[in-house]
Amino acid sequence: MELALNYRTAVIESALPEIKENIQQALKQAEQGNHYELLIRRPRRSNPQNDYWHTLIRQIASKTGYTVEEAKFWVKGEILGYEMVTIHGKGIAQPRPSSDLTTDEMSQLIEQTEVLLSGL
Repeated sequence: MELALNYRTAVIESALPEIKENIQQALKQAEQGNHYELLIRRPRRSNPQNDYWHTLIRQIASKTGYTVEEAKFWVKGEILGYEMVTIHGKGIAQPRPSSDLTTDEMSQLIEQTEVLLSGL
């Protein structure tokens, strides 16, 4: 029977002993031939950041006459840039998703969105 490890915490000094223990448990399982994925990344955007950014997007929509979704698409494209995706064999430019941003990146997106809003 495979031991499932599902562990998530912030990498802060007080959590280090628990993190090390979980890594050791994962290594023991790997030695038994079980495969695990270990992901260490910076924290993603916070809910308050996301809520505030959407408030800015609604303000932009109100000032421009765009729908909220149109304003969001435009702002993300302007600030985060576009990437090409293929849908039904056709290349389409799509803004980078904000859901993948770190808290620092989201702060930058908010600041740049505030600048866009102030220029309207």
